[in-house]
Amino acid sequence: MRRVIAAAVVVLAVAATTAGATSSPTATVSASATHVIASGSASGKAVLATAGNLDPNPGTIEVVVSASPNQRVFVTWLVVCERNGVRLGQWQGKYTTRTPARRTLYRPTGHPSLCNVSAIAALRWGRGAIHVTLLDVS
Repeated sequence: MRRVIAAAVVVLAVAATTAGATSSPTATVSASATHVIASGSASGKAVLATAGNLDPNPGTIEVVVSASPNQRVFVTWLVVCERNGVRLGQWQGKYTTRTPARRTLYRPTGHPSLCNVSAIAALRWGRGAIHVTLLDVS
């Protein structure tokens, strides 16, 4: 489990350092819609799934985690936002929950123009399949 957490920290650190980089967002968000920012899956023993992407003009950002069979999972996440190239802030967290689970990670303040969003979910015990999805709920 310590290796999984260490891997999660490394992935989130890389995401945080690339948040200010210029790249073209791969997603657009329409008003009054739920939009998938990114998703990832894995299966086996002691596995983790990662998801990350740029989210232009974000609304409320949520993470959804499922596993088969349902079991306890460890989730760590990071949101780094900017407005017109100026960093507004960084928010991160971690928690353990039982699947299926959905949680709000971030509600934008300061009208960000872009957020770099990433999440990692790992099976807490045993083996199985895990899926993590990041949503923008406008």
